[in-house]
Amino acid sequence: MSELAINPEVKPGYELFLNHTASILAMSAFFYIQHIGHHFFDKDSLFCERKDFKSILVVYTLGGKGFLSYKGRNYEISKGQVMIINCMDYHIMRSDPKLGWHYKWVHFYGCSAETYFNLIYEKYGVVMDFSDDTYITQSIDNMIDLVQTSDMHTEIKASNILNSILTHIFIMGNSPNGKKPLRMRMQAVLDFIKDNYSSDLSSSDLVKISCYSKCYLFRVFKAITGYHPYEYIIKYRISKAKDLLNVSSMSIDEIAHSIGFESTSNFINTFKKIEGMTPLKFRKAQVY
Repeated sequence: MSELAINPEVKPGYELFLNHTASILAMSAFFYIQHIGHHFFDKDSLFCERKDFKSILVVYTLGGKGFLSYKGRNYEISKGQVMIINCMDYHIMRSDPKLGWHYKWVHFYGCSAETYFNLIYEKYGVVMDFSDDTYITQSIDNMIDLVQTSDMHTEIKASNILNSILTHIFIMGNSPNGKKPLRMRMQAVLDFIKDNYSSDLSSSDLVKISCYSKCYLFRVFKAITGYHPYEYIIKYRISKAKDLLNVSSMSIDEIAHSIGFESTSNFINTFKKIEGMTPLKFRKAQVY
């Protein structure tokens, strides 16, 4: 049981700081903890100016208020908010001179850490609202336990927790700076594609559903799905084609038409490019 569980009521001046030195295996294959802890800075006792530190920092604010300068913008971080930054970028962190800053945090890295950070940053920015969500703080406590009671499975367990935190942030985050409806709007776009994938979808259709400009929609869509809208539609159609190839007796021509391809040859060439085999060969392989 961690020190946090034993002393849950902490006061200004409280500091729990743990270091972890990752193994070569962890650094090459996992997300790995670098430093982790729980701080309650009294008033203006925190001032941190940093750059070129290869680390992603996640902070969950429990009370008080923090101030962040990052990429030319200034942020206030209040209770229930999560901050995530890439510490390679120049930034300044400081506590509120009246309230102090109470938070739990983890510095981590890994082979895909910056890629994951960029996805979250593109989607929400660096500050998100998680006011009624205890998942992140509990996860940090679990990782503190792992570091304090280190065993042969600590690193893979920690990597799993870090991956879960990032996934949780990516799916559940709500930006306080006006982007809060983003998740609902983008879900409406994805639902529209799901319901109309066999039609001749245009970018103007997606723009109308999202109420965003074309440029912004495409940028956000790629940040969330990893694909340009056209690529996403094509991949969705190919997924439907694979279902039909497996469970129906429809001809290749019929399948191509039913999922929205104008010609069978275009369907076959696209399928082969994505799957590495023709639709007929895929059907004969009897994939279950």
